[in-house]
Amino acid sequence: MVLFAEDLQAHLYRSNSMWIQLPIDVGLTTAPYYTDKSAAIANEEPLSYPSKPRHIYLMGYDTLTRFLAPKYYPKFDPPLSALSPFFDAGYGVSVLLRPNSSSDNAVTNDTEEEQRAYISALSDGSLEKEGFKREWSKQIGILEGNDVVDTVGVSSTAIRKAAKDGDWDEAEKLCTPGVTAWVREMRLYEGDEKGVEMA
Repeated sequence: MVLFAEDLQAHLYRSNSMWIQLPIDVGLTTAPYYTDKSAAIANEEPLSYPSKPRHIYLMGYDTLTRFLAPKYYPKFDPPLSALSPFFDAGYGVSVLLRPNSSSDNAVTNDTEEEQRAYISALSDGSLEKEGFKREWSKQIGILEGNDVVDTVGVSSTAIRKAAKDGDWDEAEKLCTPGVTAWVREMRLYEGDEKGVEMA
């Protein structure tokens, strides 16, 4: 994540005539769920963010379906009421849709139209019985436009496959230069049949 942040800052510097001061924080947490991650950030002591900034999580469509899957919140009744602290705090999600057949280990086989329909149906109460409030759907957006054209097909699975195959040209299309160099130097996925899931 530090290498990614450095690559992002270098990209902004090259793209503009003057340096853009973009503060980037990298943190580690053992919290497994996004709701817990947000709480850990917001409640960290000493308080790092007294202004209480809004959290926006970037995730792919498959991750969104897991985030909204009732089975991951068995201690709550209804299950998706577990998301109340996240959405009620004003936090949000920006989703990158998965192009058709882009991943051989996709959670779903939904077409792009079906992915859009799933997200749209949230405002119609499709998960209301499970505890998802319709108004929360306004905090879930789809990444669109020219800014995301180059990200189509980016997935951890594709990155692992490129690294395992030694296809560093492909890996560089999917990762920033610093991250690609690190994965190559560490020989991260050599001889690894399944790879390691990275978030």
